[in-house]
Amino acid sequence: MLAGGRSRRMGASKALADRAGVPLVVHVARALREVCDPVVVVHAPGQPLPELPPGVEPVADSAADRGPLQAIADGLAALDGRCQAVFVAATDLPLLTAATVAELAALLGEQDEAVVPVRDGRRQSLAAVYRIGLARRAAELVAAGERRAGALLDGVAVREVAAETLADPRSLTNVNTPEELAAALRGAV
Repeated sequence: MLAGGRSRRMGASKALADRAGVPLVVHVARALREVCDPVVVVHAPGQPLPELPPGVEPVADSAADRGPLQAIADGLAALDGRCQAVFVAATDLPLLTAATVAELAALLGEQDEAVVPVRDGRRQSLAAVYRIGLARRAAELVAAGERRAGALLDGVAVREVAAETLADPRSLTNVNTPEELAAALRGAV
């Protein structure tokens, strides 16, 4: 899970944003932990984090302010040799459920390098399944100066899934402002 980022529009750390008394980073980590083992939370160096659920490992970004691709590369490197595929989730998914993680993971076919939901014509690269073998590609892209998470998907076998076909498409709702968080949580918790 990616918990770094500047959270400019949120006005404070998204990771620490309140979701019914639980920080967002803990909510997303819990959802992932129900399905994934191991789980890592990639965070900015020196970033304060709340107590994480048992079995969830914090991993500091190897380079600060280098964007989400750096965080994905660091997360993949931390998990390399420990699993075959990972679910990359941003911390700003207040409605993420273990069922959605499992549903997307089950769609990963033998020839697929990633399974990515598509919402409103845009790939949701920060709520997607990636093969661990993409760790080297991620590191190479970062070394070349790339910052965008979506760059990791360019030129690889990606299974795109229309978000509206998932059992709970709302679980992929991401938030960037306190108002968006409040709207997402209205009636959801």
